[in-house]
Amino acid sequence: MILRFLLLLLGLQQSAAAGHALVLVENGVPRATIVRRAGAGRSLDEAVLLLQRAVETISGPRLPVVDSLDQVRTAGRILLGAGPDPPRIGDRLGYDGCYVRVRGDELVILGPTDAGVANGVSWFVEWKLGLHILGFGPGDRVVPSQSSIEVEDFEYSHRPSFAWRESWTSAVRGYEGYIPVLDEAERGRSEEYYALNRRGGVPISGAHSLYRYIPDSLFSSHPEYFPLIDGKRVVESPRGGSVQRELSHPGVLQRVVESLRDRYSPDAVAFATVSPNDDPHWSESEADRHLAEDPGARMMLFCNLAVEALAPTHPGLGACFLAYSYSGTMEPPLGYLAHERVVPLVAPLGACPVHGPADGSC
Repeated sequence: MILRFLLLLLGLQQSAAAGHALVLVENGVPRATIVRRAGAGRSLDEAVLLLQRAVETISGPRLPVVDSLDQVRTAGRILLGAGPDPPRIGDRLGYDGCYVRVRGDELVILGPTDAGVANGVSWFVEWKLGLHILGFGPGDRVVPSQSSIEVEDFEYSHRPSFAWRESWTSAVRGYEGYIPVLDEAERGRSEEYYALNRRGGVPISGAHSLYRYIPDSLFSSHPEYFPLIDGKRVVESPRGGSVQRELSHPGVLQRVVESLRDRYSPDAVAFATVSPNDDPHWSESEADRHLAEDPGARMMLFCNLAVEALAPTHPGLGACFLAYSYSGTMEPPLGYLAHERVVPLVAPLGACPVHGPADGSC
């Protein structure tokens, strides 16, 4: 069924005459139907809604949505689907690239994943329908107004230059304590902005996590999992803050690996967080110092070990760790190599916002 759907998407069964424009809306009346792949996930559902809202904002009507071609009752059809390496596309789209084509009365949007299809929808909305969202403010939208929408034949494919594309701080208007504040209208505009700018990519998590895998509650039964500081095992810093974990201990590695196996499916393609806690307080034990003297290198080498242990069951799962001044991991691990599925998430808090990282001016 999926193969048949993909063949239809690629136009191998029916094609229209060259040069004939696809009519989405004619004088305020919908002339095309969105065909959503059955069993679609959340990202594809959101892409369908984005396309419907864009057409509705520009011309007024909302395009109908169906789950199969035999339900289409309009001349035009918009086929959204995802599949593993569709024919003629190969692997050149990466994780969430897209293939978009109009031929006659048919718009096809494909991708290796649902996220790729969603990116194709976003590109189409921006560059073929002309709806642009430049920021979160009420005046940051560029919206054409027209009673009819036609799209000439074209073909486009794109592989994002960066596998991961995120932005957090720009979504924050203000703070109450440590909680970002966005009102409902701003939140809605920010979601549209991120969608049209194709934020996302391979799932990456870099949040502080060692305390989750090795919680403080284990200290009484496994003090050896916790750092040796000033000659004794400790579960908290002198000021009551968090401490790191004894990364050289096999039990720590085992618990981290088991937690990730439980959390991710075997076919997952992602970078899971294996990040230090929020305070420095690294172990002074001979074993940990033998692993690496520098905290950044020590954390990276631990991530290497975790990814290697995960490979037999989770070959697509990588590890991400925070390179973070508060944890003491900002210094680059010179002389060490990261596993190909280990990435540092650089959080340059306290760094000069004017000069580049390699500039010694400040």
